[in-house]
Amino acid sequence: MKSIGLYLVEHAVWKAGEVMGRYTWNLNTNLMVMYTRFMIQLTNEICFRCIQ
Repeated sequence: MKSIGLYLVEHAVWKAGEVMGRYTWNLNTNLMVMYTRFMIQLTNEICFRCIQ
């Protein structure tokens, strides 16, 4: 299950890609999405440990 935040980020990135053009989008935003997912995952793990 995706979080709402991740869905919104991906949607915004996709829309930006439509404006920028596919080739540039593929190079730049794939890295951005991977980085964002990594940061969200990291944040979730840190928060989860704090709660316990």
